[in-house]
Amino acid sequence: MNAPHPENDDVSHTPWSWVAIRLILIFILALIASLVFYLIAEATSSDAGGSIIGLSVLLVLPYSLGAIIYLAMDPRGQKPELTTSIPIILVFFVLALGALFMKEGVICVAMLVPLWWLFSWFGTLTVKALHNRYRARTKLHSTILIILPFLVLGIDSSTHAPTTHESVERSIIINAAPQDIWPHLLKMDDISDQEGQWNITQSLLQVHRPRAAIVVGEGLNAKRLAAWGDDITFEEHISHWDENNALRWNFVFPNDSVHKYTDRHISPDGAHLKIKEGGYILKPISPTQTRLTLDTQYAISTPVNTYGALWGELILGDIQTNILHIVKDRSEH
Repeated sequence: MNAPHPENDDVSHTPWSWVAIRLILIFILALIASLVFYLIAEATSSDAGGSIIGLSVLLVLPYSLGAIIYLAMDPRGQKPELTTSIPIILVFFVLALGALFMKEGVICVAMLVPLWWLFSWFGTLTVKALHNRYRARTKLHSTILIILPFLVLGIDSSTHAPTTHESVERSIIINAAPQDIWPHLLKMDDISDQEGQWNITQSLLQVHRPRAAIVVGEGLNAKRLAAWGDDITFEEHISHWDENNALRWNFVFPNDSVHKYTDRHISPDGAHLKIKEGGYILKPISPTQTRLTLDTQYAISTPVNTYGALWGELILGDIQTNILHIVKDRSEH
């Protein structure tokens, strides 16, 4: 008669209460480690965004968290049936509570979610692969994963991310002639929250909606003064004025209200993002119809510019579409 294997018997009959306590302890340790990492990253940042927007926090930290949490749940590789969902869920709780504790903006968290989901999953798969290959030595081979984010953080702080130049453009057909639309491009005030369209950026992510955009002066010496919500203000210095045809400007941010009241890691004139210029083009389609186009040009400098540009397309595209619908409604009525 064969005696039962003590380790396997212990694993298969672990009380659920102990499992829950163990998961809570693992989560607390992961949260503390993440906050320590975050504080170090903040301390080494060069500006409002700084090295926080680097490979260490975008990719490596969730990868390491997923791997370490999975390893803590199955240190001997005796649970091949263990799902990767639990470590990933715990990583998301770390992200949510860490963001709440550090008062992160909704935009920053939303941008992190897809990357953290994917790379925390990669982390769990790494430990699974190590279990299959090394079994008893998995813990030894996994120790590097604990310090990996801090090593990459050092690389982030000493290297410069590549810069790419992007453009976002939206257009709309307005049942009005250019001369009836032009005045609304020079003066839009008292804009209510009911004007414009529902969109992800302003309706779900709660980016402020426009309140006013008023041109002071005329021609190349003019300035367009913009206000969003109750707190955000910035300027658009006119660089091209062609009445009833085109209006262009350079963005100027004389204060920190944009990133202060949207997301402190997304400054419109910082090391990682520079919103440069934009403008309207009016093209008549018929005597009573005009195509109005609004574009925004910006530069982005991150390790994941293509990914960031996708968010730029969504966020700036939503803002542009909303503004165009306000112009359309006011021009037609």
